[in-house]
Amino acid sequence: MAIGSANNKEIQFKKRGDDNKLKVLIYGRDGSGKSTYAEQYCKENGLNAVVIDVEDTNYTDMIMVNDIDLSDDVKAFRNLKRILSSIPSEFDTIIIDGIDSVLEAFVSNAGGLKCFADRAKTFTRFLRECVKTEKHLIFIGQSPVDLDNYTGDEQPNKSIVKLNAFVNEKYRCTDNFKVETTKYRGRK
Repeated sequence: MAIGSANNKEIQFKKRGDDNKLKVLIYGRDGSGKSTYAEQYCKENGLNAVVIDVEDTNYTDMIMVNDIDLSDDVKAFRNLKRILSSIPSEFDTIIIDGIDSVLEAFVSNAGGLKCFADRAKTFTRFLRECVKTEKHLIFIGQSPVDLDNYTGDEQPNKSIVKLNAFVNEKYRCTDNFKVETTKYRGRK
């Protein structure tokens, strides 16, 4: 929906959920079955997924991309953006396995705390690129990407806060396919 303003420029409005695309975070400890659960989740929901396997730890039967140069923040963003924009239309879902490693790859070489501010900006740009694909998104990460169990003893990573706010569904893998839903915003 758009309306005209005083200077004749249109303002675009969006109602939450208008894109009707699923955004899921699956997190847990090493070996808890996160990737396997993602594969099962896609099968159960009729999703045709491709995996961007950042850490080369996904041992499922899904189609994968895992030759990604993450040697610095600029290359990491450029390569991930290229991969996202090159995914064929036959796939309706993108699984990013190793989202915590993506976050670390976005830390710049800037001095002091600026490197973390750079990471937050680059991660925001990365999420925008993910949304541009107009595909369902599933992010897989280690337990530290969870804010539900945040103790408050340390400053939370702003990118993790953004990821937690970004997703519609969040599942914690406890062990071998057992999952707990910790957040769910229903879709249409």
